[in-house]
Amino acid sequence: MIYLGTASKSLAPAVGLAWAVAPSRMLPGLLETRRTLGAGADALSQLALADFIASHRYDRHLRRLRAGYRRRRETLDASVAAFADAELRVSGLAAGLHCLLDLPPGVTEEAVVTSAAARGVAVEGLGDYAAGDAGDTRAAIVVGYGAPPERLADEALRELLAAVAGAERSSSAATPA
Repeated sequence: MIYLGTASKSLAPAVGLAWAVAPSRMLPGLLETRRTLGAGADALSQLALADFIASHRYDRHLRRLRAGYRRRRETLDASVAAFADAELRVSGLAAGLHCLLDLPPGVTEEAVVTSAAARGVAVEGLGDYAAGDAGDTRAAIVVGYGAPPERLADEALRELLAAVAGAERSSSAATPA
């Protein structure tokens, strides 16, 4: 078993710091792979992260991030619950930076993705993540609620829900009565 970690999501992808805790028997192969693929992060970045961790500032930073992401998820859950369509719901663990927005029957992922893009919101359908003939065929949108800057998160959510409503109206109009 190998434990892998990275500071990319909690600090910045450009920092490029990651780590592995592996059994000693695997160390020679891992080091050889690292040499083959190129050098790791510079020493200054490694020392800065080590100080950040040792001083407990990294822990405080992570707690602050988690609290902010928890608030965003709670806002997303409440906004979807208040949305006019009772068949629209959020699923997935209430942790992390992503969740699924399960779409009402008749509303396609493609329609919502297109409508959201026209409103300046980038989302992907769950089908984009399927490998081959994966069994889950429900229509859902993958919502990354950690990406928008704090000042734009609420607006992005409103635009996404408006995109769903627009896609829903389009599918209703296309369906003969």
